[in-house]
Amino acid sequence: MRSTRHAFTLVELLVVIAIIGILVALLLPAIQQAREAARRTECINNLKQLGLGFQNHLSVNKFYPTGGWGWLWTGDPDRGYNTRQPGGWAYNVLEFCEEKTIRNLGKGLAANQKRAAATKAIQSPFTMLLCPTRRTKVLFAFKLGTLCRNCDNANPPLVARSDYAANAGTRFANNEIGEGPGSLTDGDATFFNTGGWADYIKRCDGVSYVRSKVTVKNVTDGTSKTIALGEKFLDVSKYESGDDPADNEHCYVGFDNDMFRTVFNRSDNDPRVDSTNNIDTRNRFGGPHTSTWNAMMTDGSVQTISFDANFEIIQRLASRNDGKTVAVPK
Repeated sequence: MRSTRHAFTLVELLVVIAIIGILVALLLPAIQQAREAARRTECINNLKQLGLGFQNHLSVNKFYPTGGWGWLWTGDPDRGYNTRQPGGWAYNVLEFCEEKTIRNLGKGLAANQKRAAATKAIQSPFTMLLCPTRRTKVLFAFKLGTLCRNCDNANPPLVARSDYAANAGTRFANNEIGEGPGSLTDGDATFFNTGGWADYIKRCDGVSYVRSKVTVKNVTDGTSKTIALGEKFLDVSKYESGDDPADNEHCYVGFDNDMFRTVFNRSDNDPRVDSTNNIDTRNRFGGPHTSTWNAMMTDGSVQTISFDANFEIIQRLASRNDGKTVAVPK
């Protein structure tokens, strides 16, 4: 007796393939959402760890990390944490975020050796500064002609960068002034006591900015109601190229729009989700997440803020001392 052989027909096979395709299409968005939720959590944790760094810096030095000198300066391990330090906030929290090795590169060395060490430091990633939703690399293209005045200016092809920026306040639309003094001697003398530098230092109401020494007593609106750090807005198409003017230096730079943000007026400073719409990236908070961006408050807590939040509320949260305290919008 001959046995009957069973097999799929072509039509049945096509139906099975179609069903599998539909299931994949249904599951893929859920998988992507789960992955993004994990990346958001990691981003929030980065800010929490940076918040601990800020608090430890405050405990030791009695003021929040200073903003440094200007875009042609980087950190110097022998110049402490006060206004004599040309490096910005990220350089100044290294020691308090378990990155003391980077902070100490060049410490105690002769001038020429220290300059070479500074160039090496700029090529050393501080991975806590990188949001996993935005980018997976840790070093990025450097295309500017001059690296910094206290480096050996070997112009490395790759440098470390940051996805987070410090809050420089609400008094100015721009979050940089210039390249800074011509030498360490000039920086220690009267360079910052004249012109735009003096005005900025005197009027700024943020937490970290050029040669800042903001204490808890200076944050009169409350440390839980004042932004210290936040995600920064960037051009999606320029994440890795070094062509975004808000992302073309390195993370240890002094006062520069790579590492600082202001909340001066709606047209220049309203937080936005990353895009490629030719919007000026240099002054805004924002980020790569849909709907919300993350901010670390001056007390070290982290808040998730909607892009739809009222601009005036964000402005109030960016001023440490305007007397207009508001609740953080959800």
